[in-house]
Amino acid sequence: MKLHTRFLAVMLLAICCLSSCEGPIEDVTPEDMELRVSTQEPVIGESTVTFKGTLENLPPDTQVEYGFMWYAKDNDEDVKRVVIGKRVVKGAFQSTLVDLPKEKDLVVCAYVINSHTTWDEEVTGEERDFWWNL
Repeated sequence: MKLHTRFLAVMLLAICCLSSCEGPIEDVTPEDMELRVSTQEPVIGESTVTFKGTLENLPPDTQVEYGFMWYAKDNDEDVKRVVIGKRVVKGAFQSTLVDLPKEKDLVVCAYVINSHTTWDEEVTGEERDFWWNL
């Protein structure tokens, strides 16, 4: 019983010591370190469709490839890429297309590829379904 009490006291002391670290360094969570890409609803016009996306948490001076991927639901094996560029970018980006198939269920998502890691880190945003029939 005495050994059990000592063990609990040591564990409690260790928890108190380790959890009370306060200092000038902010906690960094994995969410703060990973690239985040989001896909907005496409803007559908009579002759064009505009894809819109946003990129957050890009490390300073990091050059990335970014753009959109899209496919027709009836042929999801044929994913097309719209590469907007390879440069340092942060915030909103968009691309307007005129040659998408009409009268089909289509899906789009924004993407970014960071080649400045030990592997090519590809991050995609949410998939957005849409129908272009104007």
